[in-house]
Amino acid sequence: MQLLVKWYGARNAPGPQDFSPAQEWDLFLVILFTLLGYDVEKLHLIQNNEKDQFTERNSPMMLPKKQKTNNCGSTDDWLYMLESNEHKNSQTFISNVLKSQKVSSFCTTPKSATESNSIGKINVQAVLYPHLPLVLFSLHLLYEELKLNSVLSESLPLLGQLLYQLSIDLKFEMYVHHYFLDSPSLSYLKTVESQISDSDLQKITIPNYIPRKPPNIFETLNNTLNGIEITAFPYLSHVNPRTRNVIYLTALVANENCVDVTEMEKYIKLIIPAGSRIDLQESRGKSDKEILKKLERPTTDRIVLLYHEMGMTKEDLEILPPAISLMIKDVMHRCRECPPSNWPMHAYELVDRQDLAALDKHLKPSSKLQYIDGETKDYGIKDEQDDGMEFDDTILKLRFSKDHRVAEVRRLLNSSKPVKIAIVQRSNVSDHEFIEEQERHLHTLCTRTMALPVARGMFTLRTSTPMITEQLPIPQLCLTGKAPPRGTTVELTHIDVAPNMNLWPLFHNGVAAGLCIHPDAANIDSTWIVYNRQQLAPLSTYEYLADCYDVISVGLLLGLSATHRGTMNVSMTKLLSLHVETLLPPTSIELNVQQNVQIAALMGVGLVYQGTAHRHISHALLSEIGRPPGPEMKNCVNRESYSLAAGLALGLVILGSGGGADVPASIPDTLHYYMVGGHTRPFSGAQKDKYKSPSYQIREGDSINIDVTSPGATIALGLMYFNTGNRAVAEWMQPPDTQYLLEFVRPDFLLLRVLAKSLILWEDIEPTKSWISSHVPSIVYKYRLQKPTPEVTQNVDLETINQAYCNIIAGACMALGLRYAGTANKNAFKTLYNYAQMFMALSHKTIAELAGKSTVETCLNVVLLSTAVVMAGTGDLDIMRICRHVRTRIGPASGVVTYGSHLASHMALGLLFLGGGKYTLSNSPNAVAALIISLFPKFPTHSNDNRYHLQALRHLYVLAAEPRIILPRDIDTGQYCYATIHLTFETDREAAGQEISLQAPCLLPQLCSLKRIELKDTRYWTIIFEKHHNWQQLKNMLERHDFLSIKQRAGCLSYLEDPRGFRSLVAQTLTTENAIAWAARPEYVTSFTNDKTVLNVITYFLQWSKRETIPFEDIKYSLQNGTRFNCILNTSLKSRDQ
Repeated sequence: MQLLVKWYGARNAPGPQDFSPAQEWDLFLVILFTLLGYDVEKLHLIQNNEKDQFTERNSPMMLPKKQKTNNCGSTDDWLYMLESNEHKNSQTFISNVLKSQKVSSFCTTPKSATESNSIGKINVQAVLYPHLPLVLFSLHLLYEELKLNSVLSESLPLLGQLLYQLSIDLKFEMYVHHYFLDSPSLSYLKTVESQISDSDLQKITIPNYIPRKPPNIFETLNNTLNGIEITAFPYLSHVNPRTRNVIYLTALVANENCVDVTEMEKYIKLIIPAGSRIDLQESRGKSDKEILKKLERPTTDRIVLLYHEMGMTKEDLEILPPAISLMIKDVMHRCRECPPSNWPMHAYELVDRQDLAALDKHLKPSSKLQYIDGETKDYGIKDEQDDGMEFDDTILKLRFSKDHRVAEVRRLLNSSKPVKIAIVQRSNVSDHEFIEEQERHLHTLCTRTMALPVARGMFTLRTSTPMITEQLPIPQLCLTGKAPPRGTTVELTHIDVAPNMNLWPLFHNGVAAGLCIHPDAANIDSTWIVYNRQQLAPLSTYEYLADCYDVISVGLLLGLSATHRGTMNVSMTKLLSLHVETLLPPTSIELNVQQNVQIAALMGVGLVYQGTAHRHISHALLSEIGRPPGPEMKNCVNRESYSLAAGLALGLVILGSGGGADVPASIPDTLHYYMVGGHTRPFSGAQKDKYKSPSYQIREGDSINIDVTSPGATIALGLMYFNTGNRAVAEWMQPPDTQYLLEFVRPDFLLLRVLAKSLILWEDIEPTKSWISSHVPSIVYKYRLQKPTPEVTQNVDLETINQAYCNIIAGACMALGLRYAGTANKNAFKTLYNYAQMFMALSHKTIAELAGKSTVETCLNVVLLSTAVVMAGTGDLDIMRICRHVRTRIGPASGVVTYGSHLASHMALGLLFLGGGKYTLSNSPNAVAALIISLFPKFPTHSNDNRYHLQALRHLYVLAAEPRIILPRDIDTGQYCYATIHLTFETDREAAGQEISLQAPCLLPQLCSLKRIELKDTRYWTIIFEKHHNWQQLKNMLERHDFLSIKQRAGCLSYLEDPRGFRSLVAQTLTTENAIAWAARPEYVTSFTNDKTVLNVITYFLQWSKRETIPFEDIKYSLQNGTRFNCILNTSLKSRDQ
């Protein structure tokens, strides 16, 4: 403490503060020697330093004016050299080393000074005198520490003078020899008599931790590397931490082939002087055992991780001595290829893997997005007319760069332009009749146009981030036509059309516009009508509902319910209860709520209570499945849709419960009763008293109307026992195996029963034709699709048999599609594609009349949608061709092609490019339930048809969509690129039918089925994602639609620049073939690297002009460029430059 006080007072004394480093050092020596007890005025080391400073201060200054140069030598040059300080110092140095006689006058100056002054005497009462050995030892450790810092290496001679003087006075001969070997010019101090006498030395106690032989850092490192037994190097806290770190690292390098964890205690000895205030744990730091506990980790990885945990950086590596720096850099270079996946970010930066360091951002929580891929600024897809499909299509262009399928999809889904009326007026048709004929043709085209918005919503799902200062663009739903050649506008004015024909298509158009907004977009509040937002203010909700527009109420209730899915939110429950009569008390006021709004509210209850198995809600929804018509004129319209919604909602609430303790035992029996029928039971709902008054419009008999209740009850049973493997319940769904029993089941119910059975036996689903055919009873399989003959028709009802066959196949195909949703499984796709082709061919044959063309059309739509579900997001061309073909069926010749047919075919097209190619579908239980609701196999006949299924529910596919696209981007150039990834699945069953090697950007399979994802490409450095290591980083990256930063290997070009690898291959051939004489010019070198450091070196140092070529420099530049080129190709540029 006294040393610090003295030093502070001397350094900050009044007067000039412009000390030179040498003057500051001399001032410190005076203070230190004074506190040690030396007579500073008679200490030769101080006198000599002061004389050197005096000579330096009095040396003549060089004139600032420009001097005339003369190339001829003179005697003045020789005399100037003799008088210089460099000559005096070198003569003194040579004389001391050779122990020769000093003949020069200026060399005898120290001797005369010594003779003219008496020798000083040490003050043994000085504060630091008893601690003289400890001072020497501490400064010696600092001396060895400075040897590991090339920046401070100039300070070594100054510190060496001090240590040499102290070791002479303490008679530490081995220490004296050590400093002499480092700086032989210090030997002149040995001729000066010491101020410490032998009697004074006896008063000093030398601690036992000070070794006789001085610790030598380079000797220790050399012996460690050569396997020679060493003495533990002393370590003082906060004195030589770099020494400790370097010894630790060198010990690991020396024991690189050793399996066990190296015992670091034998390399470093912690010194704790008596009376020191040092925290033992802090001084020890993190040992190798604490940091690296896994023995199976390679030693090179342990070295890099230890280097990071010690707090050392790349800057610290640059100031180490070259030999040590090169050794550590070599280790880092060997780790660069495949470092562990759980390293911290800075550890990856040490090995120049900035791509892996960039993954660290995926561990942080996501934030609101301002822009996504620049969609709000520069649209990749643009047009003069807004068609609702303007978004950045960079990813689509990368994924589908060899064709124009993206432009074709946009053309097929465009509903904002007038359609072309391409019919020719016949000679026997008047102008007025031709106008009506044009309008009738336009009406058939409008049926297809009105089915487009749902598919467009799939295509543009979450693809844009709007600016809050601009109005959300909603494309026009154009129901007019243009007649060539003059482009005459054709409108529906001369024929009769249904009123409000475009009501629900306009609803779908608005929903599609809202779904294009990304859910993480910033500053989207209650002023925006967005499908899945929680920021909608309660007051705004009341205003929308109070207007009593059924489509607005339907959209609002479904949107809010989907937002609060599975939360049992009290506010949402109250809001929905106002629209569901069974949730109100019996004495409540009757509200006039439209039937469609009630259906939406029922589904909203199922969404809010999804997976909760809530008893009261379950009983309420169960009773609504069998809700009778009435009272009076109520509940007489769309009863099938209401019952189906109640069944689907009940299935959501008890999803996968499988008759557990939380679910009442009466629910399966009641659902079975609703499915197969029976005697009418009394209504047991909360409003049962109101139903004592019968319906004035519908009269039902004593049996339950299964035409109304069976679809909802069947699906509810399937969802309740989802993936439980309950064989008893599955037997309820088994199709009848005799013609007599088949007569009692509606053919379209067989589709639902096969689907429900497959949901129960989820794990038994196999992507094969044999599995699908196994659902067909033998009687049906025997007489399927046969031409009628008198013998057959006499005993068999072929219409019933063929309708049953088509529906059973369609139900099995739908189950198969749901099981492999979003997986792109080749076996599942091949199976479903074959059945789609079968129904396509069947629809053109007369034999289709046996089953009814409408039945074949419905089954074709179901199978086509199921195939698209499997290939969601892949943009498969085979399915796209089918969709493009079936949409061309318009006019009187295609009477069975309804609005629902166009809706299904275009939904399949939208699923292929879901979310602009960034999304696919999940097959989790919640996702499967959402897909069943959205793709329910009962399609509307016309645009306002909601009898069997509410059209608004078609948009619930968004609850099953999930982002699984992996987007590689070069971390140096910032450009998206191609790269090969390899997948490792959990089981062989999961891997069956899946691609093991993919070229990114691509969609990944279900993450739950994967164990390992490896970016393994010859042109890029390897990146590995493994479960239980860095899997969460992958999940976060996919959820945020973020890119995967990858680093290009030196010597390679991207697939966009060099698709076939010819340029890279030529480069490697030319540089590895010894028989070919070849010179690497700078322009060749710059073609194979994006490293800014390399490019700058080549640009500023290795470029040469063709006009000024010198043969010698030409050869030098060629050699340097060749060496640089080889280093780039071998990815060892930095290690070879050191």
